[in-house]
Amino acid sequence: MSQLDTRKTLKPIPTFRNEAEERLFWETHASVDYVDWSNAERVPPSQAQASGGREHLLPKAARKR
Repeated sequence: MSQLDTRKTLKPIPTFRNEAEERLFWETHASVDYVDWSNAERVPPSQAQASGGREHLLPKAARKR
């Protein structure tokens, strides 16, 4: 079976009203159902901290524009 055959349809990431709501969501849901991690980019911790946010951890397609 090819890699394309094993991919599943991803669920849309909901819009959160605040960080607490987002935190609760991710504590109770698996990111693999919402994010295609095969497209993620590795970011050294020094660059991740400098950005001030967490969007750098998501694949480009999942980042807010």
